[in-house]
Amino acid sequence: MASKQQLMAFIRDARWTEARETGRELCRRLGNDAEAWFLLGAIHGQMGDWVEAEACSEKAAALSPAARSLESIDRPFVAVQ
Repeated sequence: MASKQQLMAFIRDARWTEARETGRELCRRLGNDAEAWFLLGAIHGQMGDWVEAEACSEKAAALSPAARSLESIDRPFVAVQ
């Protein structure tokens, strides 16, 4: 079973395919978790899939007012090292 900790490790290590699959599993399992949807959107953006990135970001914003403030960001997610 996927965990957010596992997802964050994949993101940290830039293992985007594994991160995407883990994020999808988390979103299926935790359907109303805005953070999971936001992270999945960021992963899709990192992989260049802008349509899915936008859809996931919109889902996160619908679930959490705090996520709405992130809608104005017009650049892809960049991992800070």
